[in-house]
Parts: sequence; C-alpha cells; structure tokens
Amino acid sequence: MSWLRRVLIAGLLLVIIGLGLVAVLVGTGVGQRRVEQWVREQHKQNSALVLAPFEVQISPWRDFPHLTASLLRLRLTDTAYQQPLTVLSIARTDMRLSLRELLRGQVHVTRLVINDAVMQERVDSLGRSWSVGRKGKRHPGPGKAPKMNLKLDALLINNFRIVTRNDFTGGFFRRT
Repeated sequence: MSWLRRVLIAGLLLVIIGLGLVAVLVGTGVGQRRVEQWVREQHKQNSALVLAPFEVQISPWRDFPHLTASLLRLRLTDTAYQQPLTVLSIARTDMRLSLRELLRGQVHVTRLVINDAVMQERVDSLGRSWSVGRKGKRHPGPGKAPKMNLKLDALLINNFRIVTRNDFTGGFFRRT
C-alpha cells in the first residue's frame, strides 16, 4: 500500500512541477513575445497602416482553464498623405489561446473579446480618405489582406463606436 501512495505523491509532484514550469514560461515573457510577434506578422500585409506599440498580458486565470492573451492599447494609424490619423483604437482585446499550440510556436485563437473600440474614417475637403478599409491611393505594397488563423467559437464586442467625418460633402456621423 505504501508503494501506491508513493507513486501517487510522485505523480502529483510531477503535475505540480509541470504546471509551475508552464507558469514560469508564460510569466517570463516567452509567450508574450510570441503573441506580440504573431500580431505584428499578421499586420505586415497592409503597408499604409502603422501598428503602434502595445502591451501583451498572458493569464491562465482570466478564462480558466484556458490561457488568455490580452492586447492592451492596440492602435492602427493610417499615414496616408503625410497626415497620420488613428483609424482603429482598441482598449483591450482578450484572446483565448491553445497552450499546446503556443508552446509549438503557433498562435491559435478560439475566442475573441473586444472592449472599448473606436473606428474612425475621415475624408478631407480634397476627397482624400483615411480609414481601416480605404480603397484610395496607397503606397506600393503587397496589397493582400492579413492572413489570420482564427477558429472562433465566440466573438464578443463591448462598447464599439464608429466615427465618420466627410469634409468633402460636409457630412458627420457618429454611431455608438
């Protein structure tokens, strides 16, 4: 009976040590750097929009038992016509990740929660436009849409605003 008890205690200790190693790996920033690198690679496809610096937080507790990566202060700026305009601003994005895939160097998102997002579009008096999906004149670049590897079970958006200003026709629209 004592050998069974020893095996169970040894197994429990191995599980605790394994969970501790995963927590250290995630806490030291390895996982955070992989998520940040993945977001930047997905964004490289669009040459006219600039991704501002953002913060990545990884937590095993936010959506337990799943691993959650949070992107804080995510901003895209359209730099067309030498007049930068922030066209998309998201205060917080929570992504449910697969730990197994993250340890393999891949990021798979299964749930996405977006909080406090503002999307802006502007057309000046000369007809030049700034927006996330602008189809006007762009700097030469690959011109392909970002390739995203999302298999979403759920997409939740909380507090999303759209602001459109058109000085060319004199229109203004704000929708919350």
